[in-house]
Amino acid sequence: MLGMAFGFAYRTVEVLQPGPFFGDSGPATLPDFLFFSFTTLTTTGFGDLVPTGNPGRSLAVLEALTGQLFLVTAVAKVVEAWRPRRRHHPPPE
Repeated sequence: MLGMAFGFAYRTVEVLQPGPFFGDSGPATLPDFLFFSFTTLTTTGFGDLVPTGNPGRSLAVLEALTGQLFLVTAVAKVVEAWRPRRRHHPPPE
């Protein structure tokens, strides 16, 4: 859902700013924005689509940071669930 929200935000930026969002590649389609969003969110960043204007670049940085925080949180949850729990035994009498 987060990747889709950022994809729609990129599309909104393209509508509001003059010129194409990805520069010389021409007008982008919704699948282009979703592809860019998910590769940015996962910090894969293939580099075939790059925003040319400042609002798009700033939004991409925000999405990449959000993706890192999401990844760290997800890994912490997995490690916490995987680690065996310590049992508290009553002290011997």
